[in-house]
Amino acid sequence: MDERPEVWPLIGYQQAEGAFLHAVELGRLPHAWLLEGPSGIGKSSLAHRMAAYILGADCSSGTLASLQSDPIIQKMKAGAHPDYRYIHRMVDEKGRKKQDIPVEAIRELSRFFALKSGMNGWRVAIIDSVDELNTSGANALLKLLEEPPGRCLLLLIYHRKEALLPTIRSRCRRLQLSPLSKQETQEVLDMCAPKRGEETHILDLAEGRPGHALRLAGQEGLLAANAAHNFLSSLPN
Repeated sequence: MDERPEVWPLIGYQQAEGAFLHAVELGRLPHAWLLEGPSGIGKSSLAHRMAAYILGADCSSGTLASLQSDPIIQKMKAGAHPDYRYIHRMVDEKGRKKQDIPVEAIRELSRFFALKSGMNGWRVAIIDSVDELNTSGANALLKLLEEPPGRCLLLLIYHRKEALLPTIRSRCRRLQLSPLSKQETQEVLDMCAPKRGEETHILDLAEGRPGHALRLAGQEGLLAANAAHNFLSSLPN
């Protein structure tokens, strides 16, 4: 039995979720949202929760939380939902991530959004992340944003690693997300990696980014974290 039935659990971004739900309730949902902030803070989890809500997942009252067992969630995670696309860097035949997201993946979204919805009337796509678009991909995305189809939602994850076209930014509703507090990062670790060792300096190294904390909490991450901690501790103040 799943000890953690909630899918894409998220801590610390109630205000961002509230802004999204408020827009839905008013019937003024922007067609594109830019989730902006450092990598590893939970932007992808938030985007997936937003997508699931619009696609009709059964969410608890007043939040975007839904369960692993929800049929909509299961289809999304299996890549089998007809009205949902998750665009990200793919891996090559050697298992290494490709350099960027190909422009054709963005152009395909135009064709996807032009189709009739197969389930609840909405089509949703996540791009993770716009930092990994090349110039052609960014221009294709801009064209899509300039001619948004009806009842379509585009969720853009932006790590601020690369410059973003101002014209893309101006056509999105922005959610600027900040790193979590140390206590909130601890809560994420307790929830997602309860059997890890008690390595308190992980929280210092993660700097409010629970995604990085979870990677450090893995066996290889712990070795690297311990080595870094020992090295820094040996330096003069």
